[in-house]
Amino acid sequence: MPLVPNILKDPQLGLPKKERAAILKHAANRWFSKPSNIVLYVCITVFWCGLMLAAGPLADSLGIHKALSTALIWGVLYPLMFIFSYWVIFNYNFLPFLYKELRTRQHDVCPRCGYILFTLPESNQQCPECGTQREPLPDPKPEPDSKQQSVTQASDSTT
Repeated sequence: MPLVPNILKDPQLGLPKKERAAILKHAANRWFSKPSNIVLYVCITVFWCGLMLAAGPLADSLGIHKALSTALIWGVLYPLMFIFSYWVIFNYNFLPFLYKELRTRQHDVCPRCGYILFTLPESNQQCPECGTQREPLPDPKPEPDSKQQSVTQASDSTT
């Protein structure tokens, strides 16, 4: 489970470090803008907190020594909580947002599995990894300059 997905480090894409950071930032913003993802994050956190609170009394009722139960809870259960939560959110929920962000930046990757498709011939209309139909890349939308945007807003307010 890398902190930076391997696809962003792939030499075929040739992404500089600043662009990788921008892609991750925009994908995370997209992820957090979807309310169901925030609900998922909160539910996982509440589940693990409840499990942590219940583990102590459960260990006491089983007759496990207090020091051993504390060590097991904080040394094993607590780190597993973060690893499992990160894995679930990253693999099943965040990567599609990352692939979509790569596609909006004109990198031809599979929107389902992230397979790099630009090395394949145009005649190949399916992803060789997952079988998803190859979709055309979205039209690039240039981001307006902040100066041009402020001039446009100023002219709109005077009319």
